Amino acid sequence: MRRRNIAIYAALGALLAAGALFFVLNMTNPSDGGPAVILLVLLLIYGVAYGLIVLLVMLFGYIYRLIAPSQPTTTMSAERYKHNMYRQLAVCGIVAATPILIISLNSIGRMDFVDGILIAATEGLAIFYLLKKM
Repeated sequence: MRRRNIAIYAALGALLAAGALFFVLNMTNPSDGGPAVILLVLLLIYGVAYGLIVLLVMLFGYIYRLIAPSQPTTTMSAERYKHNMYRQLAVCGIVAATPILIISLNSIGRMDFVDGILIAATEGLAIFYLLKKM
């Protein structure tokens, strides 16, 4: 799949998730709706975060390719290109889980500096493990 298509789908997904989140938060109160509504809200927040992070990564990659010094043209095989895109999207998925962890800890009144460091360390280890396995 081309980078431009991924960026367009990420932007559309983020907009749809944001619209659904707006609708859910205006129609119901997640704490009154029970666990299903809370799970729906957290999944929609994840969808918004994932879409925005993928869009930003694609945008920064495009800007980098525009301003990077010219290098000799090398061709990348289609399999390697697809593998690199999967890795990039998987890392974006891990990073998109950060707001969910922060909201979860903040909802129980347990978010302080040490917890922020632990979340960052956990995210770093998850990314490291993913990149070593892929």
